[in-house]
Parts: sequence; structure tokens; C-alpha cells
Amino acid sequence: WDSHFWWKDIIADVRAEFSAMFYQDLDYVAKAIRLLFHDCKGHSEGYGCDGCVNLNHIDNLGLDLIMQKLAPILQKWGGHLSRADAWVLSALTALETSTFKKIPMTFIGRHTCEDSNDIGDGGEYHNTYGDEVHTYALLHHFNQYFGFGAKCTVAAMGLHGISTMLPENSGHGNGSYPATWVRNASCKLSNT
Repeated sequence: WDSHFWWKDIIADVRAEFSAMFYQDLDYVAKAIRLLFHDCKGHSEGYGCDGCVNLNHIDNLGLDLIMQKLAPILQKWGGHLSRADAWVLSALTALETSTFKKIPMTFIGRHTCEDSNDIGDGGEYHNTYGDEVHTYALLHHFNQYFGFGAKCTVAAMGLHGISTMLPENSGHGNGSYPATWVRNASCKLSNT
């Protein structure tokens, strides 16, 4: 779609706005990627990218920050892109910011859920994550729930290295102290 005669200029303009937003505050890079994962979780009936995240679910704590940040851009481009498509494009732009590699928009036409507010709070209350304590249980969970093989699971886990987890958002940390998967986490994706 990045080279489609009608969509290419729209996608380039929206990417430019997302990119400017990320470079103003690199903390939003990881937030956009996390938002997309929480929006698009699962491969069974009733799941998928729909532009809605239920903020009442503990797994979605802190996602309101990126949802509010994206809202003005989505209002501007809402006549062209659904919120679901725009969230995908924001995550692709975040990954581009993190890896310096352009990741193309390969699909347009996702439908935005109808039972949400202006920023995307709403939708069903999905209980997604288990309490995996070792590698095999984690691999099994991601294969069973998401259809991920080992490589996709490792890639998804590797994304956690680009940011610091704040206890009030993720539930991870020691009291009020943030947790990190790697030391000196940055918005740049690496093998760390």
C-alpha cells in the first residue's frame, strides 16, 4: 500500500506525523508497539486488530497514554484510515524508528470496533496472558494462543528490551521502581 497510486501519499503523510511524534518523545515508540500487540492479540474468532483496547483490563494499564497521543492524528486522518489501520501504521512507524528499516503497510481495510470511545477505550474484556514461569510454558502459550512459533515468540519477547516497564503501567517492578528486561533500555531494537 506504500506504493499504491492513491494510498501512498496518505500513508507517507500519516507516517511523517507519527514519526515526528516519536522523535519528540521516544518513550512512545515502545508504547505504540505495545498498543498494537494488545489490540491485535490472538488468532481465533472475535480477536484481531480492531482499534479497541479495554482499559479496565490490568494488562492494558498505561495504554491510555499512547491512545490519547494518537487521537489528534487519527481525527485528522480518520476519513482515510480506520483507527485499527492507523494503530497498525503507528506501530510500523515505531518499529521503523527503532530499527531504521521501513516496514511496509501490507493491508488496509481493518474495521474499527463500534463499542469504544474517541480514543479507542472499549471492546471486549479478553484475559490474554498466563502466568508462564519457564521457556517451554511461554512457547506453548504463544503457540496455542497466538499461533506463534519459537522465532516469533522470541521476537515478541525481544521487543521488551526497548523500554523500561513502569509498575503503574505493567505491574512489573519493585514497589515504585521500574523494571527493565535489559540494562540501559532505549527505543532501539537490538540483540540485547
